[in-house]
Amino acid sequence: MRLKENYTPLIGTAFGLTLAILFSFQVYLLREPVRIAGDIARDWAAATSAGGELFAQNCASCHGDNGEGVDAPALNDRGFLSETHDDVIFNIINSGIPGTEMPAWNQAHGGPFTDQQVRQLVAFIRSWEATAPDRRSRAQAGDPAGGLAIFTSICFACHGEDGRGTSRAPSLNDAARLAQFDDEWYAETIANGRPSKGMPTWGTVLSPAQIGDIVALLRAWQRGDTVNLPGPGEHLHEATHALEHNEIEDAEHHLEEAEKAASGEQQAIIKEALMALRSGDLTAASEAVEKAEALESVEHSEESMPGMETGGKSLQPGEVEVRSAFDDLKMGMAEDAISKLETALALAQGNLKEAIEHALEDLKAGNLDEAREVLEQALGEAH
Repeated sequence: MRLKENYTPLIGTAFGLTLAILFSFQVYLLREPVRIAGDIARDWAAATSAGGELFAQNCASCHGDNGEGVDAPALNDRGFLSETHDDVIFNIINSGIPGTEMPAWNQAHGGPFTDQQVRQLVAFIRSWEATAPDRRSRAQAGDPAGGLAIFTSICFACHGEDGRGTSRAPSLNDAARLAQFDDEWYAETIANGRPSKGMPTWGTVLSPAQIGDIVALLRAWQRGDTVNLPGPGEHLHEATHALEHNEIEDAEHHLEEAEKAASGEQQAIIKEALMALRSGDLTAASEAVEKAEALESVEHSEESMPGMETGGKSLQPGEVEVRSAFDDLKMGMAEDAISKLETALALAQGNLKEAIEHALEDLKAGNLDEAREVLEQALGEAH
């Protein structure tokens, strides 16, 4: 009688291998989400980094180095980022906003960027969301004089001189009318417009801070306050922006207005800028405007600010900006402080300048407390 083959060891081995394969597959499935999440995080970090470089090179001149808004709306804003989907941001960058200074950036619309680069910009802008300040709320405080400067260059065409109204739009300089709505309503109306009544959308042109300035102007009118136009600084700033974009007529207009508001040495420098501009020497014009702006800042810094303890001494160049930055730091507004300290750095000298440099290094490293201590010591030594 022939012996039967004993397959039991083979079956046991096969069964064991099957269990091992199943176990390995389960381990793989358990670890796969972690791997995928890691890949997504690395891709996101790479996109954010690349987007940051693109932003600095192409967007910062209008939207600010930290998205705070300069001559264009703030992007580093809690309200904007929470209310605006990535697809909307992509489309705005992609095709621009007709009728504004926001051009189309995608190659499909004549711009320089690929779809991938636009997505990288979106990723960089989105990376601000976790720490974005609520600029829309802060803008409500506003500056009436700044609001008047904007009003007289944009809004007066429909609402009339001093907001007294025209046949195209109602009077705004009316205490009873202004009392009907709160600041938020006016800010939203300016930002979103009233298309059914012919009022355009200004939120794509004006920053939240600029809208806040207009609201502050309306409240000043409601109280019956007298509001005067600011000095030449606003026009010098606009002239600088126009020169950067090769907008010669706009630059000339703002320099002419700045000359009217200036006096003394500053007025002479503005005249030099106008002469250089009209002769076609844009480099010399830009340099003269920069000198005039620096002189404006120095003159302001020599004036004692209300409520500021200076011990009867005049302020050092750049000290006004440093004090304002110090106040921002006490409220945790690091980005605003950095912007003001960078301005102060161009004006300050000696120990104050060294302190500003150290404070900027601390802030960019995320050390707010150290930066505040450096500035506090510097301001104490200044007076």
